[in-house]
Amino acid sequence: MENADFIIYQENSLFGLKDKSGNIIIPPQYTNFNPFSCGLAMVRNASLQYAYINIDNTQIIPFGLYSWCDSSFCWGLARAVKDGKWGIINTQGNIILPFQFDKIYPLKDEYIFRIKTFINENEYILDINKILYNYTLLDGLIYIKTFPIDSFKKLYNIELLRVFKEKETNLAYFSIGCGKGYVAFDVNNLPKSEICISIVSNINGKLFFLAHTKEDTGKECLKLSYYKREEPKLPYNYTPIMYITQMMKTQVMMIAEIIMMDGVEKM
Repeated sequence: MENADFIIYQENSLFGLKDKSGNIIIPPQYTNFNPFSCGLAMVRNASLQYAYINIDNTQIIPFGLYSWCDSSFCWGLARAVKDGKWGIINTQGNIILPFQFDKIYPLKDEYIFRIKTFINENEYILDINKILYNYTLLDGLIYIKTFPIDSFKKLYNIELLRVFKEKETNLAYFSIGCGKGYVAFDVNNLPKSEICISIVSNINGKLFFLAHTKEDTGKECLKLSYYKREEPKLPYNYTPIMYITQMMKTQVMMIAEIIMMDGVEKM
């Protein structure tokens, strides 16, 4: 979404949004309306509260949550203040840096990996890249290349797309060589539509593989999948994992549970 496609306008001391043809997208209702960045715009209401909205005027980060916010995002990140303490949030409202700092210097592209923060009079330089290393946000997605699942398996010469879950979080992911990709379809209730694998980048500039339904191809915002079924009762030396296989001559995806013992897969 480009800001050049929209016009922030004022009517009776309130601000709204129009497109270039003059069509009203968001009626005038805010006392302040900042340009969109990373898909969101920071607005202020008559009670001097801040929120971030999307183009549909949905509050992604609602009014009253923070006493102050950055007017724009940088690489999907923004500073905010809560109860007098500073922190950093992302475009889905997740807290990336906890609200424990007395000051955080502005987020700038040229030193996003060296953020200057203060607790009392003590200065701390934080590398946001290390903080985000194990955190993946499915927002602001750009699709670089998309493969139907059969093409993906042929490309990497694999028979199955194996989906695992993280032990502590139940986050679903699939193995690809020595790395891993993320899953954006419900592993608890497999979709009937075709599964695709895409190489994508997100709003934080992270590049990764993503498994999703064909219908979701191109969507900028998706949700990570979590495996919610209860753990089976198995001997301590068994490790439960999951795998996805595509039935021959059908588009039906089936999920089954296998266990591993001494490195040998057994149904």
